Amino acid sequence: MTKYKTKIISKGALKTKAIEISSEKTMKVGKKYQMRKEISENVFDLDDSVADNAKMISLLMTMMRKVYDALPDKSVISNNDIAFMDYAFNKHKNSITLADKEFAVNGNVFVDKLIDRQVQIKTLSDKI
Repeated sequence: MTKYKTKIISKGALKTKAIEISSEKTMKVGKKYQMRKEISENVFDLDDSVADNAKMISLLMTMMRKVYDALPDKSVISNNDIAFMDYAFNKHKNSITLADKEFAVNGNVFVDKLIDRQVQIKTLSDKI
């Protein structure tokens, strides 16, 4: 954090006002920081993490749609919820995502990679 401090500088009879700037670097030593550092060094960086999260959400949407479509009695769901789910699922279904593309090419290997990274994170968190 940068701090600014007003300081009076004297040279004989001459006095002037100055601004002293100091920068304090805080040591990052908490568990949260250590965990993020370990993940970044051993599992994936922030960009990969964001991409994985997007892929997981896409896969989850696909799986939820399949369960929703197989639901024999939708009358237990309110009309507003049905309208929302239909909109969200159709929007997702009509959009080709990177997860769809990777799953089509690599199948279960793609899912294994996503899950294995999550297992690595859990293992690291147990050590910290």
